Amino acid sequence: IDRQEREGKDVFAYVRYVALHGRHVYLGSDAKNVAAALTAKTLQATLSEEDRASLAADDIVFYVHREQLADAWNEPRDFLQQELAKLDAQDAETLRKLAAAADDLQFALVGGRLEAGFGATLLMQFKGEKSREILTQLQRSQAQATLAGLPQGRVLAAHASSGDGDASAALVRSLLGTQLFADQPAILSVAHRPNIAGVFGDVWQRLEGSRSALYENEHPERDGQFSLVAILETDHAERFLADMTSLTRFVNAATLTADEVGQAIDAATIAALIERLGDDEYRERELATTKLGLIGPPALAALQHAAKSRDPEVQYRAQALCERIQRLVARQSEDLLQHDLLNRIQPNFAYFPKQETRAGQSVDIVQMKLRAAEAEYAPQLRRLLGPDWSKLRLAIVQGRIVLLLGSNTALLDQTVKNLQADARGLQADPRWSAFQKRSPAVPTATFHLQLARSLGLMAAAHAPPAPDPSAGMTSLGITIQPQRVRFDLFAPVDEVKSVAAQFQGSP
Repeated sequence: IDRQEREGKDVFAYVRYVALHGRHVYLGSDAKNVAAALTAKTLQATLSEEDRASLAADDIVFYVHREQLADAWNEPRDFLQQELAKLDAQDAETLRKLAAAADDLQFALVGGRLEAGFGATLLMQFKGEKSREILTQLQRSQAQATLAGLPQGRVLAAHASSGDGDASAALVRSLLGTQLFADQPAILSVAHRPNIAGVFGDVWQRLEGSRSALYENEHPERDGQFSLVAILETDHAERFLADMTSLTRFVNAATLTADEVGQAIDAATIAALIERLGDDEYRERELATTKLGLIGPPALAALQHAAKSRDPEVQYRAQALCERIQRLVARQSEDLLQHDLLNRIQPNFAYFPKQETRAGQSVDIVQMKLRAAEAEYAPQLRRLLGPDWSKLRLAIVQGRIVLLLGSNTALLDQTVKNLQADARGLQADPRWSAFQKRSPAVPTATFHLQLARSLGLMAAAHAPPAPDPSAGMTSLGITIQPQRVRFDLFAPVDEVKSVAAQFQGSP
């Protein structure tokens, strides 16, 4: 090979050295690397029993060393550094810790197997205190990622997650605030996206776990096409609902004119919220920030004054809010040119406690009301969610919050009964069995989707065929541990074939 290279023939460019060791052949382009492979400690010695078992059964496994991973990380690292300066100090610190943890990455393994479908695993192994700190924080939770309690049925998509709400909310809120998402086509109003991210963060940081499922209703002419059921784990369900009730007033403020907001929210309320920007408790600071962002321009003068505060936390948050509100005003005229449903609707909400009793449980209702100019969208919402499209039902069951969006109240009734009886519900669905064999016993989060069905629904120009409750689902699992992050994917054969057929038939 050396002689052929000297003669200008670039043959076997990546296989210059060969070594035999027992039943194995080692091939490489560098003599030191091949020699190191012969004497190095095997991966089996560094992996958990669970990882060894699943990867040993794969048809093929790729190993990537930290040096190759470091090169791939350079560009994302530069992007994060640019975005950190735009974020709240607490959120920026979360992203900074996550970026620093990448320096602890030792290696990655990718495994794949074809058996009753396509299964794949990405395992990332870390070593060091930086990764241990942030990964432990993200993983910490008393809840488990399970679909238990959710009803079985015509499930189009489902998810289950556990983890520290404070840490994960800061991470997601940070990512939503980066330019990466700001540059994407508008799914939600660009002007109001920071407020949406803020409300989401205030809800999410109170959660220790959640599970949800999107169902295709059996009687769409009666109940609409879809219904969503969710179960939320929180340390104090009653306090969670109370906080969300108080937030409703400020969510409504985001849809009012400046004069209407001035009448609904007085200067004393704005002053009290500004004072809470410096609260000792992080959650209170975040909630006050979200409410002031929702109030918008009527709070701008007070925030400009607060931006000169001697309290650095109040000063920082007030300055950031001033910039956000000014951007919102500049973008609102652009949003008026958007014609999609989510950009045009800006409803009001009202909270009505103890409006119904279902399966022995008191049910609260959040009522959505469209403005007169938005009435044309009601038929679309009714077709999607049925006659109760404007209602979000909430109940506290066994210390958990159960909610239903849509008109199929039988799903809510069954969820309440499942929780009362500690029934496995959707967790026992046989469609997860192949994925569960591949995924770790206790994943941090799982996501399941009838991918072929979803693609078909989005592409259908006419009424789609009836759903098949037994059709396979594509599943993704994420497992976070102090020195290990693992992703598992499984797509059953019928999903792979259906998706491939749709792409072959597309222009």
